[in-house]
Amino acid sequence: MKFKELREKKILSQSDIAKVINVSQSNYGKYERGDIEPNIETLKTLAEFYGVSLDYLCDFNPPYSFNLPTLSIEQKEAINIMIKLPLPKFYEILGELKTYQKLYDINIDK
Repeated sequence: MKFKELREKKILSQSDIAKVINVSQSNYGKYERGDIEPNIETLKTLAEFYGVSLDYLCDFNPPYSFNLPTLSIEQKEAINIMIKLPLPKFYEILGELKTYQKLYDINIDK
């Protein structure tokens, strides 16, 4: 699981995160080491806190999903936002992105 990686990116201590999820620092340390696994509610709280999916948090890559490991968290967040938009807004923004693509001569391999 990506607990330590995400925590360190935010420059937080184990104690800081333990407070967020309402467990002892000792238990949180065990989550990071893989000694014990958090329950689903704790996982959901962590995923929401970090702004990531449960799949990402748990290193789960189902066969039906695409995996683009080179994307930053921010790029993945942008994709998730686009996916959740109502279709008219999605197509409006997609049109704007295509304008930027032409403006900056961005080649997209299909």
